[in-house]
Amino acid sequence: MKIPVLCSQCTSHTPDIQEINKHSRSIHVTDSIVYRLECPKGHIEFLVLKHFAHEILFEIGAQAIEDGYYREAISSFTSSLERFYEFFIRITCEFDRVDKDEFNKAWRTISSLSERQLGAYIFRYLSHFGQAPAAPNNKIKTLRNKVIHKGYIPSRNEALNYGERILNEIMPILLELRDKNEFSFSTYCNEYLWDIYQNTVSENKGYQVSQSDNPFILNWNRLNFECSGEKINLDKRLKQRPKCYSVANI
Repeated sequence: MKIPVLCSQCTSHTPDIQEINKHSRSIHVTDSIVYRLECPKGHIEFLVLKHFAHEILFEIGAQAIEDGYYREAISSFTSSLERFYEFFIRITCEFDRVDKDEFNKAWRTISSLSERQLGAYIFRYLSHFGQAPAAPNNKIKTLRNKVIHKGYIPSRNEALNYGERILNEIMPILLELRDKNEFSFSTYCNEYLWDIYQNTVSENKGYQVSQSDNPFILNWNRLNFECSGEKINLDKRLKQRPKCYSVANI
């Protein structure tokens, strides 16, 4: 997946939108959320994506469906759910004022063990909301295992339905987190990403550093547009996404 970017130095004194578009280029998304950019004129700056890992991974899965890579879509949606579990664990521990160093020490013991992370998520959910989370959808697990462990090649509909089930598992919990801890939720998200931005500024003195907030399907900053209890139609959301994210449009 790629994301369009502009050189702020080339466009800072260019009011004409067509002229600005001439300076548009793209970055290919990697595991980092900080990117070093260099435009054809030699201007160097840095870009920080204002997104968490589960948001980016879900968007990669969505784009994989659009580009016809259905096995890759399943893999990315699965990783998005796992990273969402980590996000939930981290943010609820933050709400409970768990010491960050102690959290990191504990997380290192399960950071490579997805089943233990799922167990930690289940009990963090129980502790935070006072009830057990809904049991994982068996159809999610069955298709994931067929694709990842047995080399199964899914159809577009299978990948689409899989992504929709993942989305309808994550989104209600995000809304519940926000509704129960509205101020703390926004504060945590803003501060976490702001720290990354500030560190990038500190490490790259003399260079322009900007932030990019994209209209991703799981964008935490756009939850106010979501309705609690509404079943999400992923196919409809795919049709609303910008076409510029596809690597096929280079």
